[in-house]
Amino acid sequence: MGLSKTAIPLLLAAYGAANVAGNLVVGRFADRFTIPVLAIGLIALAIALAVFALFAAIPAISVSAFILIGLFGVAMNPAMVARVMRAAHPGPLVNAMHASVITAGLAFGTWAGGASIDVGYGLTAPLWVGFGLAVLGLVSLAPSSARRLSSEKIR
Repeated sequence: MGLSKTAIPLLLAAYGAANVAGNLVVGRFADRFTIPVLAIGLIALAIALAVFALFAAIPAISVSAFILIGLFGVAMNPAMVARVMRAAHPGPLVNAMHASVITAGLAFGTWAGGASIDVGYGLTAPLWVGFGLAVLGLVSLAPSSARRLSSEKIR
């Protein structure tokens, strides 16, 4: 059971529209609520990736998960930029570095997903790789959250 060839362009258009909608929402809140936006986005992304991997054979569920990945995945970029700009005390090349790290992450994720298929874990393996990377992203937020909580206690 799968999707027809004619459904693929529509699905990709819906994914793109979800990217735009997500960027519009996240862009509005990214500066003031950077860490919560990233945390909520990474949790939603991890759940969508896991649901997609678990129910890939059920079109309605896998398409819904795919759209959610579009809504939350790329859309976190404004919040990531806000975090980098705040942490790096903007220098002339800070955005170039951010773009380079994003590109390296895309290359690593693509390689790891392909390698997971190559070693025999199946076509849903890249979704689990993405799930793991989303969880690592959540872990990376812990130091920032701990600093914010400790500074609130001191006040």
